[in-house]
Amino acid sequence: MMKVVECEGSCDGKEVENCDGVSEVKKKFVGVSKNGNKWRARVRDPKLKCDVSLGRYSTPEEAAVAVKRKKLEFEEIYKGEDCLGMKKFTGYFNGVKLPCGVRRENGRWRVQVWHPKLKRHISGGSYKTCEEAAIVAEMKRAEFRDLQEPKKRAEFRDLEERENEVARKSESLQEQTGVVKVPRGVRRIQSGKWVARIRDPIARTRIWLGTYNTVDEAIRAFNQEKDLLAAEMTKADCDGSEFTYTDKPGSINNAVRGDDENLNSASLDFDRAVSLGFIDEYGQLQGEFSKFDEPMWCAADEDGIAPMKLLN
Repeated sequence: MMKVVECEGSCDGKEVENCDGVSEVKKKFVGVSKNGNKWRARVRDPKLKCDVSLGRYSTPEEAAVAVKRKKLEFEEIYKGEDCLGMKKFTGYFNGVKLPCGVRRENGRWRVQVWHPKLKRHISGGSYKTCEEAAIVAEMKRAEFRDLQEPKKRAEFRDLEERENEVARKSESLQEQTGVVKVPRGVRRIQSGKWVARIRDPIARTRIWLGTYNTVDEAIRAFNQEKDLLAAEMTKADCDGSEFTYTDKPGSINNAVRGDDENLNSASLDFDRAVSLGFIDEYGQLQGEFSKFDEPMWCAADEDGIAPMKLLN
């Protein structure tokens, strides 16, 4: 036969066998401990965060009753302050989800909001009620959102405005430091001089601008050519016509400029000279003709007829 000893409150049980052969369960009450031949009762004050001694009793049941009465007394005293069983909550309180940025700590409601610029949580103070803390947290978040708006607007600004701002900052930095910003197409060679070249965005070729003694001259030539190309591109876009190249040193258009008929006739004369064995495919004289002057093959006679046609 098993005899169960009833108890009040939460407790642990351990089954033992008495002298009569009847097994009974001894209960260990929360807040009750044995001190010699007596039972000591203790309870924790939820506000002061300390243990309160309730005295010693002959039986554990009497000590457990004293503990329960003291707990009920604390509940009645601290009922308005709602500080019983205080813990640090992170998001939930009594099964209810707390507002964002509001935490329960030490019997009060604390506000902590993330600052986007400082990259850390900012304390908004502690309040008696959760509603007050939620209002303050929402106001803080709105304030921090206002700090983010200028950055978002800057991302959608016009490209030209951003480029001008970068140019202004670069110029001010150059004035302060005295350092000249060299464009990408300007570089220094081993002789100590400066060379400049620029890329044609339409033909997708690099245009040689020349060699200069100082970096200022090279930069000036680069900027002038850059402005000229930009003006030509703008004009071509406005006219809606095909882009036309202007006469400028180093342009590949100079090599192919001329009348189509003259180009075709020159090509035929060159092919015929190669077939007759006068010159090779690279334009070099062959055989006995190598003794002649090479410039005579490139110049016209007094009548304006190309020397290649004298072979007919």
